[in-house]
Amino acid sequence: MERLITDIKSDFRSEISRNDPKIKKLSKLSGELFNLSNQGLLFEMGAKQKVEWNKKVEKLAQEIQKSEVEIEAIKANKIFENAFEWRFEFPEVLNNDGDFVGFDVVIGNPPYINFANLPDTERKYYNKFELYKNKTDLYAFFVGLGAKIKNQQGFICLIIPHTWVSTTSFLPLRKLLLDQINLISIVELDFGVFKDAYVKTVIIQTDNKPKSSIRLLDENFVLKVEIPKETIQKDEELKINLSWNLIKHNIYTKIKKYATKLGEIVHFSRGIKTSNDNRFLFKENNGKDYYKVIRGRNIKAYRIDYDNEYIWYRPDLMKEKTGCLPHTKELFLTPEKIITQRVNSSGQLLATYDNEQFFCLDTTNVSSENIDKKYDLKFIVGVINSRLINWWFNDEFKNPTISGYELHQIPIKHNKQTEKEISKLVTTLLENNKTGKDYGILLAKIDSLVYQLYGLTEEEIKIVEGK
Repeated sequence: MERLITDIKSDFRSEISRNDPKIKKLSKLSGELFNLSNQGLLFEMGAKQKVEWNKKVEKLAQEIQKSEVEIEAIKANKIFENAFEWRFEFPEVLNNDGDFVGFDVVIGNPPYINFANLPDTERKYYNKFELYKNKTDLYAFFVGLGAKIKNQQGFICLIIPHTWVSTTSFLPLRKLLLDQINLISIVELDFGVFKDAYVKTVIIQTDNKPKSSIRLLDENFVLKVEIPKETIQKDEELKINLSWNLIKHNIYTKIKKYATKLGEIVHFSRGIKTSNDNRFLFKENNGKDYYKVIRGRNIKAYRIDYDNEYIWYRPDLMKEKTGCLPHTKELFLTPEKIITQRVNSSGQLLATYDNEQFFCLDTTNVSSENIDKKYDLKFIVGVINSRLINWWFNDEFKNPTISGYELHQIPIKHNKQTEKEISKLVTTLLENNKTGKDYGILLAKIDSLVYQLYGLTEEEIKIVEGK
């Protein structure tokens, strides 16, 4: 059978049109060689001219030979010589009429390539697929392909990065897994499964019958917990929390109940991307259009560690190079704003209040619009930095980069008296940060007020604090 398949493949031939660019190129090269050869016959040449003529003839002859080989390879279908064709390699996945019915099992380790690392031409190609969204990853499309090539009774088992479980870019993939191909289990592995790839991975498995829950297993394939699918489907983003348990779920429910999303109160944007830091960032103020600028590493909870850096703020010049994000100066010259770190490997929320009109680079998130002005920004800073919201945030989002979208999801509860007390404590912290006076005491008071604001019991507080 294998020999028969090989013989069939080798007999494949393709026709190639005269208007094909490769045929046109060959015709042009042949014409140039013909004219050059006649020129050599018609005119007497000196020794130097003869050498140049021979070089041109040899170069054209080599290009013609290369083109002929390429065209013959197309005609002979060399590109398909090692191609994988279901009908040849797996005739059992066809029915008696020769129609493709699919595989019983699809097992694999697809490539992990973030779309930010793909050329524009390849990104455009994937635009047409339903699983494409923002900065997704190539492995998502292999899950989609697995869904297409399995049969109705078949199942999928793949090892992929864990990034799909909560990131917005993978919402279409989560919909596919939950609504169409019956995800039944996730095995949570750690870093180092593959020695050449430092990535945290999971093993996913689907079934041919819907289940009411998803089994979460540890790296030894021991069951940790079962998440009710109903719980996941209540979340508009269909996020899957790999550390889910019923007690924590009840606390999450309490945190979100009657809360307003931060994005409905204040809007965040990432800071300036200059496109050329060497040109626009300086250690001294050189006059007009120079402003104090800070990076993410300068942001700590309730303070800014300014590093005597300045930005030459010229958006017109920044735009000369693609990839810049200059914003407008009004974003930074506002009387007050909130600034957070955008890149933080620990995942900790670090926010501070700014009324000194610092400009900020793109390793920060900056509040760009106060949508609901009844909220005091100092109160918001206190809630963001609180132990409770950090606990919730780190469990909800597990990425080293903190985006505006993620900040906008933070649930904010409001009580005028509590807001007033937290704002007063934050004011004291901002003033005392220079000396460090009563720092721990003030943080503990804010945490206590936030626990009260969100209605946590003593037992629930112990869970949040790991006690």
